[in-house]
Amino acid sequence: MLEHPIPDAALDADIATLAQKGAGKTYLNKGLVERLLDMRRRLVIMDPLNIWWGLKALADGSPGYSVVVVGGPNADVPLDPKMGKELGAFVAMSDVQMVIDVSEMRTNELVSFSTAFLAELYRLNRDPLWLILEEADVFAPQNPQGTESFLLHEVDMIARRGRQRGFRLWTICQRPQEINKKTLSQTATMVLMRLMSPQDREAAKKWLLAHGTKAEADQIINQLPSLKVGEGYILAPTLGILQRAVFPAIRTLDNSATPKAGEKRVGVKALARVDVAALRSALVSTEPAVSSKALATGDIAAIEAAAYKRGFDDGERAEWARAMTVTNRVLDQALDDVRRKIDEIYIDRSAHPFLVPPAESVEAKAVVAPAGPKARAVRAKPAPTSSGNADALSEAASNILTAARMAPRLVDWSEAALLAGMIPSGGYFNGLRRELKDAGWGSTPPGNDLVADGPMISGVDLLEKFSRKLTKGAATRVFSTLYVEGPMTKPEVARALGMAGQGGYWNATWKALRGSPLVRELDDQRWDVAMILRELREAAHAL
Repeated sequence: MLEHPIPDAALDADIATLAQKGAGKTYLNKGLVERLLDMRRRLVIMDPLNIWWGLKALADGSPGYSVVVVGGPNADVPLDPKMGKELGAFVAMSDVQMVIDVSEMRTNELVSFSTAFLAELYRLNRDPLWLILEEADVFAPQNPQGTESFLLHEVDMIARRGRQRGFRLWTICQRPQEINKKTLSQTATMVLMRLMSPQDREAAKKWLLAHGTKAEADQIINQLPSLKVGEGYILAPTLGILQRAVFPAIRTLDNSATPKAGEKRVGVKALARVDVAALRSALVSTEPAVSSKALATGDIAAIEAAAYKRGFDDGERAEWARAMTVTNRVLDQALDDVRRKIDEIYIDRSAHPFLVPPAESVEAKAVVAPAGPKARAVRAKPAPTSSGNADALSEAASNILTAARMAPRLVDWSEAALLAGMIPSGGYFNGLRRELKDAGWGSTPPGNDLVADGPMISGVDLLEKFSRKLTKGAATRVFSTLYVEGPMTKPEVARALGMAGQGGYWNATWKALRGSPLVRELDDQRWDVAMILRELREAAHAL
């Protein structure tokens, strides 16, 4: 048997396969999955196309691998779209080789099910698990709409932080421009097969430029349209692999191929048998439904109760979608000049405890304490006798004063304003400075008036405030990325955001930031947020 051009070492990390329809991307990945099955690896395939059940039969139609197919027309176990959480828990706790066929779900059902499934799977899984996403742009869209944002967040969590929980993420996509670039950026091995569209090739080129030279990227991109079916480029920078290869034949049923005119599909003689008793038990639905007796006897009350329950659930989901859309507009007002769609800001709040949504107000509404496992009273020290008169201040000036008292160190008035969510420049800020001075507060704000274990200023509150003020280009996204990830060069920021890093939109972004006190340029050509914001983030992250 010939050695496969993709080595076993590459199988143990994230892989992305980008190719147009009919180029052989699913065929290639079936061959890779066959190797995982031979190794008895745990794996789950999310299949919106009803093509992966073919693993249960060999190419000649005889029984193949004993994978469990959940959902779809070839199901071993039927799938209720409302059972995503239950299935996620089962997979996380089981030694499974499973295909989840979502091809018969409506879009809203697919999104709702997949979000619940992946969230529970991420929460509970700890052992090595290969997650293969067919048509990955369905699960990780570049421009999510409504509740798709929740689904993208779960995929992004697995892509960025799933390794420590056992995940290996494989993505298969025929529309590279439509898959989320943050998800794609985590890929260790990229397989590029035939791509004709200039937009698709440009999306693939961005990954190549981030992991190789411009000469290599240009050479590969120019050859993609001429590649034959089953032929592609393999790029695995950490393994030192960059080669053009023809991929070998698979052993299982190729039911993903479109039959040619006059050609008949291979008849399946028998499928591999699987034991699904435990899975059936785990997926017993708890959803109240209209009983057959109620329907037969015309029990109006029971029928109306079930209809009300369904209507309430549908309305709740719709309201969540509406709320998410409104929230996105607040968090990110930078609009794409071409697509005119809302860009998302995703922050891993579990890894950054200071970004937990704020709980109760402390001294003023503008500065709040992050929610914790247990509420804690804040004890104020007696005010110094040299203090000014805080009672006579306007709400905005009082917010600045409160922020100064809660800062992680002694600050000046400009830094206090930043911590209160204000831009410390212009006539408005100068007016507040005069107001503070007239009220008896000097040129330097007071020190920390709270006990040492008092609350930190909420980072998420500041991000939300500043997102409303940065409206040019992608300024909000750049600022949030610097705040969470730390100092970065402009090219690093562009790669992190999946942007080209050039053009009018990009230039407008940096023009807005360059004149803002929210960011600063370091000596090594890197950019970072203002010093006090960086200190706030590090102090809270150390808790």
